[in-house]
Amino acid sequence: MKKLPLLLALLLLALPALTFAQSRKQMAAVKEVVGLERPRFEAQVKKDYALLDKFCAADLVYTHSNGQQNNKTEDVQSISGTAGAWTTKSRWKR
Repeated sequence: MKKLPLLLALLLLALPALTFAQSRKQMAAVKEVVGLERPRFEAQVKKDYALLDKFCAADLVYTHSNGQQNNKTEDVQSISGTAGAWTTKSRWKR
């Protein structure tokens, strides 16, 4: 019975280290996703249709906040009609 409080104390001391490691893994995953998303968004801002075509899957379906859906071709074409709507400042504030 004397070992149980000692084991619990050790577990409580180790718990922050375990959660910190998970947090570092999560931050690495966030950085990876942002690293992949940033070039796609910059291509959208620059209206680089060739690069957008490479980034987007053939079966892409984009759903707008109003429920309207676009396939890949419609989505890439719709970007040409949004002059000035997207800037790098509006997306990447960090």
